[in-house]
Amino acid sequence: MPFYSKDWRDPGEAWVKTDEGWEKLKVLECGKRKRNSDTEVEIPPHCHITLKCTREIAGFNALGEAVRRLDFRNAVKDRKRFQYICALLRMLVAHRGITSLPGGAQRLLLQMMEEVACHVSDSQQNLNILRSLVMHLQEIIYQENQKCWGKPLGSTSLWKGHVETIQRIQHIANAICISGPGPEIRPKLHDLPEECIREILLRLADYSDLEASSAAWSLMSALVAEQRIWRELAHFHFTQEQIHVLVQKEKHIQDDGTTDWKKVYHALRNATNPIGNSTYIYVLPVNLRHGWATAMAGIRTPNMKVICPTAPTIPVTLNAGFRMPSWFDLKTLDVSGPQDEEGILAATANVHKLIAGEISDGISAERIIIGGFSQGGALALYAALTFPEPLAGVIALSSWLPLHKNFPAALKCPNTVPIFQGHGDCDPVVPYKYGQLTSTVLKTFMMKTSFTTYRGMTHSSSDEELEDLKKFVEENVPRQ
Repeated sequence: MPFYSKDWRDPGEAWVKTDEGWEKLKVLECGKRKRNSDTEVEIPPHCHITLKCTREIAGFNALGEAVRRLDFRNAVKDRKRFQYICALLRMLVAHRGITSLPGGAQRLLLQMMEEVACHVSDSQQNLNILRSLVMHLQEIIYQENQKCWGKPLGSTSLWKGHVETIQRIQHIANAICISGPGPEIRPKLHDLPEECIREILLRLADYSDLEASSAAWSLMSALVAEQRIWRELAHFHFTQEQIHVLVQKEKHIQDDGTTDWKKVYHALRNATNPIGNSTYIYVLPVNLRHGWATAMAGIRTPNMKVICPTAPTIPVTLNAGFRMPSWFDLKTLDVSGPQDEEGILAATANVHKLIAGEISDGISAERIIIGGFSQGGALALYAALTFPEPLAGVIALSSWLPLHKNFPAALKCPNTVPIFQGHGDCDPVVPYKYGQLTSTVLKTFMMKTSFTTYRGMTHSSSDEELEDLKKFVEENVPRQ
């Protein structure tokens, strides 16, 4: 079969080492060829035939071969390797997702995720990790369905099989219900002696599980605060050499002269995590279908983690009292009308917990940026202004300032925190004048505020706005 262009499978060229260095020689040739030695060998006309697999020659291995070498099925059941397998899956489905892989690799990747879902269902552990992966898959389905007149590109039969697999994974995740034992079952966790509870905590491999456990009751909190818990966790995830180098370099010492192992663990986690020295908390709008999670991941810096919390489902007055995803109740569209102050404060407390959690993980407040769109932007703006520590910046897109009459009395952050506002002048949902009024109010007590108008834009975003966001993030959270 003739080739009209260069193809990597073409056996017509080879590299050989000569006295002058490496040279490219033709395989199909007649006459004399210089070899590694000084002798010349007469080679008759011939056609070179390779008996080995071309993938081995090119140094290329398919995803299936990588999975086999990783011993994936056994790794999923290994408490220590499970976290890293899930991190690998998260990397493969993020950004462009599985659509950037060949069809066979896509099918294998989804089979791997289904295996993870089954293991989580059987073990009743790591449910949050599974839900995170499911969210990525939901985003992939939406992206593909928007590519070409509401239909995905490529093989329809292949995509149909993918959708069926994703639906099975979602069904498994939704069916998982971890419930506590009934009142007749004894003993309860509270009834166990302190040493038994400590041994349970020593078997938790995820630091977020430890921190969540500390909120259960006072004894659990005291045990999680013990240095032994964090020392064992550090030795579980990192080598002795990594720990020794960090302890010698940074010397995390407490007042009593002992090593602060919690700080050591988080320092090691941030040092070995490619996305771990800054955080972007993007409060998602009530409608997830717009692909905001993916858009925000696209504007982050290489060393930034993106967190996208979603709104709970509550009754909304403007929705005739029916339940829908919403951060707080919306009673009216009138800027001077009544507001759900209790709901706003409750939602703000949840955002503050997210920020505090990142700070406790070792990320400086000045490297945390918070933003949102529509109601999410309103909540992000209010949460940032009422957080006592200075954040890297605030982003409010097509939104407003809730409880604006409480300011500047309610202000807790420094007045130097940068604020970026973006609003379309054709917004039919959150009127453009609301954004202008919010900007006017903010300028009375904040020093670094900017308001950008996007001509002809409705209640959505645009490439121009996303470029401005990217510049704002890079300016206020520089790379390290």
